[in-house]
Amino acid sequence: MPKTRIIDDFHERYGAIASSDSKCDRFAKIALRLLNETFLVQDRKQDEDDYYVATGPYKELLNDYFSFLDVSFRVDQDKRICYIVGENDRNRLRLHKLDTVLLLVIRSLSFSGEQDFRSLTTLKVSVKDILSKIAETEIYPNGISMSQFRDSMLLLRRYKVIDFNDDPGKDSTLVAIYNSVLLLVSASSLEDLAERLGKYVGVTDDEETTTSEAD
Repeated sequence: MPKTRIIDDFHERYGAIASSDSKCDRFAKIALRLLNETFLVQDRKQDEDDYYVATGPYKELLNDYFSFLDVSFRVDQDKRICYIVGENDRNRLRLHKLDTVLLLVIRSLSFSGEQDFRSLTTLKVSVKDILSKIAETEIYPNGISMSQFRDSMLLLRRYKVIDFNDDPGKDSTLVAIYNSVLLLVSASSLEDLAERLGKYVGVTDDEETTTSEAD
């Protein structure tokens, strides 16, 4: 669609809320959140209200706004998320080795419960489960630095792949896995994920992967 048409559509839709400062502020808040955070997750308490507004009354307005910026606004109701994707993968995330391994491991842990993602219950695992799965890969025969592990966990929480309320270095801490992981790491089977994890055996810790999907 020509950008002049997008501007016209945006102007018309924005005009419908322009008389209300609270509606304009809400639109601006949601647009900025998506630009800064990429995802809004229905299952995440802090996102729930904005998710419903973004995917309901402001859906077309957000679509026009982001289209003008050459960004796609997408809604996946089955996975209960909405998100933005920049042209030419402009929002690709640069990950270190442990970040990528952790992302693949979390995807592996979610795989057996993939059908549960369509229910109203977010899948949860313990930090112990995650560490045990990393150990099974034999990527880190001498173990991993817990400070680096905490940093990677915090990074994935920042990008709304996971969430937790306690110390991510404690075995007993429960970790919620959000449906965003299904978009970031596509997989046809556990064997597929195991093969991809196997590629990191012997890879040095300072190597990085530039990706919006873990390869």
